[in-house]
Amino acid sequence: MLNLVLFEPEIPSNTGSIIRLSANIGINLHLIKPFGFEMTDKRLRRAGLDYKELARVFEYDNFDHYINEAKPMRLFAVSSKVTQLSLIHISEPTRRYAISYAGFCVKKK
Repeated sequence: MLNLVLFEPEIPSNTGSIIRLSANIGINLHLIKPFGFEMTDKRLRRAGLDYKELARVFEYDNFDHYINEAKPMRLFAVSSKVTQLSLIHISEPTRRYAISYAGFCVKKK
């Protein structure tokens, strides 16, 4: 089963769209708090909260709560908050999971 995790999502309409996407393709969606919006936000509802009953959405208080509850074996992290393109693989034998991290840089003209 594919699991998608949003870490501290800030944009309600994007989160709503991802809820709708996860419902339509049958994946688990994990949302890690704090959110930049309320789950009752009008933009979230308009974009996908009506799909929340069809989606498998799990909420966590923080990243550690997610790790302890979901117990992922591998994580692939993607971020747009980097200044240059990078791909880093982190694997520590002391952890229960390996993290692969990809950073995407979009330069504005």
